[in-house]
Amino acid sequence: MNFYIISNKYNTYLKYTLIYLIAVHIHIIRAQEEEIIADITSSSQSSSSDVICSQASNCSKCISHPQCAWCMSVVKTLPGISRCDSSDSLLANGCPDADIVNPASSVEIVKVLDYPIDLYYLMDLTYSMKEHKEKLVELADSLAVHMNNITKSFRLGFGSFIDKVVMPYASMVSAKLANPCTDQQACAPPYGFRNHLPLSHNISRFAVEVGSTPLSGNLDNAEG
Repeated sequence: MNFYIISNKYNTYLKYTLIYLIAVHIHIIRAQEEEIIADITSSSQSSSSDVICSQASNCSKCISHPQCAWCMSVVKTLPGISRCDSSDSLLANGCPDADIVNPASSVEIVKVLDYPIDLYYLMDLTYSMKEHKEKLVELADSLAVHMNNITKSFRLGFGSFIDKVVMPYASMVSAKLANPCTDQQACAPPYGFRNHLPLSHNISRFAVEVGSTPLSGNLDNAEG
């Protein structure tokens, strides 16, 4: 499963975005597993049709119907009865419980372990995002700890964007292209997009890349 998070100056809930997306993803996986199990159990316990079950001549045809079950042993107490019927009817007619095969007992549900998760964080690195950039560095270690409790197959990536390097998004004055921030704030020249860290299992490198990537600036004033 791949996640792509875009963070800009209007997104002030960085921590909650990360944790919420991961929690939703895990919840969906578990809900799907529970739904499959519930559907199979419900189908196997539904009322049977005597006509449909009794017409089945072998096990595979019998259990192809969710309401039918097959008795692996010949029921000797009541000769002539069908070996394909509902589980309750087979038990009542003398078929040992261990010999009853139904769709629920023939399907094995295997929970997915170490489900792979990819998280790519694309961040607006204009100067107004300085505080959020620092917060992302702080969250890197705790994010790794939480994800290791869920899956061992977790990759994290990081990229940044500023804006189009054309008017009216960026000043084309040479001095402003070299340092688009104020004289008291040293910033890197603006750019469109940079991929600083391709998806990687090295979470510590993620924190280093985010922390070492310089801020920049543009001419786009914050709205609202």
